[in-house]
Amino acid sequence: MKYIHLIYLKVFGEKGTSIIDFGTNLTVIAGPSNTGKSYIYKSIKFLFGGEAPFKKNVGYDTFELLIDTGNGTIKLTREIGSNKIHIESSNLEITSGDYFTARKDSDLVVSVNDVLLAIIGISKDIKIPKSKDGIMIAFTWNMLMQLFMYDEDHMDRESSILIGKSYATATSVIAAIDYLISQRNFDEFSKENTEREQKKIVAALANFIDEKQTKFKTESEKIKTLFGNNEINDETTQNLKEELLTEFNLISTKLSNSISLIQEKSIKLSTLNEEELKLGIEIEQFKELASQYQSDIARLSLIYESNKLVGTKARKTHCEFCHSEIEIKPNENLKEATEAELKNTSINLNELQKTIETLENNRSNLSKEIAKLENEKKKIENTINSDLKPQQSEISAKLNLLTNASLYLKYKQINKTLSEDKDTIINNSSKASSKFRPKELLPDNFYTEIANNFLKIAKSSNYAPSNTASFDKKSFDIVFNNEEKKENGKGYRALFNSFLVFAFKDYLSKHAKLNPHFYFLDSPLKGLSLRDKDKANDENNVRLGLFSYLAKYNDGDQIIIIENTDDHELCDIAADGEKIKVVKFTQEIGNGRYGFLDGIYREKSND
Repeated sequence: MKYIHLIYLKVFGEKGTSIIDFGTNLTVIAGPSNTGKSYIYKSIKFLFGGEAPFKKNVGYDTFELLIDTGNGTIKLTREIGSNKIHIESSNLEITSGDYFTARKDSDLVVSVNDVLLAIIGISKDIKIPKSKDGIMIAFTWNMLMQLFMYDEDHMDRESSILIGKSYATATSVIAAIDYLISQRNFDEFSKENTEREQKKIVAALANFIDEKQTKFKTESEKIKTLFGNNEINDETTQNLKEELLTEFNLISTKLSNSISLIQEKSIKLSTLNEEELKLGIEIEQFKELASQYQSDIARLSLIYESNKLVGTKARKTHCEFCHSEIEIKPNENLKEATEAELKNTSINLNELQKTIETLENNRSNLSKEIAKLENEKKKIENTINSDLKPQQSEISAKLNLLTNASLYLKYKQINKTLSEDKDTIINNSSKASSKFRPKELLPDNFYTEIANNFLKIAKSSNYAPSNTASFDKKSFDIVFNNEEKKENGKGYRALFNSFLVFAFKDYLSKHAKLNPHFYFLDSPLKGLSLRDKDKANDENNVRLGLFSYLAKYNDGDQIIIIENTDDHELCDIAADGEKIKVVKFTQEIGNGRYGFLDGIYREKSND
């Protein structure tokens, strides 16, 4: 489910940092006037593109808001004086970056308005009628915000609290309500649609619907295959998601370990290759020495054999050149020396050859180890490329597909709706644009259910005279106990407006296709002082009754209420395990939290 739930609001500057944490169900921010409660409301509007709640000289200049969207979180940051808002997003549908506070002329520029609409599923291209004549305007967040955020000056208004501060905007606001409920296409009401243009639009829409239906069918079949024989629901979806995440993390760990192992083997291979190279050089050097030894042995053997030919005794012979008689005497010392050197050289050569043989064996073993490591490294690389990475990609694709699992659950209804829309479009293709009457387009149960919701809330809030209620279509406002709201004073108008807002909230929660599921009311019960005949016990009984009702029966909506009161008994509604978060401002230094902005102290108001 898509929604906007505020997690915290942070304001910081040279004065320090001030934070407000919001509950997921009901948050009541209570305290006297002049404690900065309305700054909270204005700060949020500032981060939604509005005006700054105060000037920089207050000592705070930067605002930060963290929002839960149902599909991740987004964090909005904006400084006073800047027309840009920085967004950090974990929602895959929202891109992080800087956004303008307002739309620009270029379609390429995306504003924070577009981001906030996109969170709840509304395209920036959606247009709705501005007037009954069919003048179309862009659907904006500011238009929608009137239905979910109510400032203090708005709460006690005489006219309908649901149609904005001006009747000039009533048509577009009611159209926005209808769009939230039905996601209606308002093109048929456009003044600019000629018959030819309308036929083109009809054909394009019909084709678009056909494409969507095909896509829905394809996606749903993929999802059905993903779940196998298991029933597709929220529980099985969550279980499958957890299984896939566990498997994904396991594969990722294996992949990481394999990469580390490759790195280890690469380092070892580098060392072994270096050793093999050094060993090869050493073997070649020893072989050269062995060759030298072999040459020495050949030379010494020649000398030794020559000496043997001389014999052991002296003898006479003739010189070959002068033919004179000469006497050749044997050299025993040379013979012995040659024989000894020949023996030593042969021993050295033998030892050297043994060493060379050993080194050759070592090199052979190194080569085998290198080959083994290369083979192991290649196997790991093959496992990564042919097994682990494809598995990781497959699981990732399944996880992405799983995010659309709800599509399968809604496929039949979506397909039916699309078919009905297609038939409606084709059947109305020849019709001219008609006057736009938004109140007539709202569902038949809209007016009756809101009235019933109003009466239920009034009774649950201990408001004693809770007899009848109806929702007047013309004024788009409640008629309570046969009285129009304008016949009552400010306190009662604020009370009835509060009941109406929450009656509207309950209707949207039950019927709307699109819904922010977020409501912020600044001083909804301001000035409430009940007549004696209207009190069940006292005014607090009604106040506490309303808050208790919201805490107990609110379903999936986040409600934030600012209440101007010195009565801290208001906070007793947190008892009995009711889903409520209470933030108390005391306006007393040293006693709890003084106010919203730390370090900012003001005198108590006499109001």
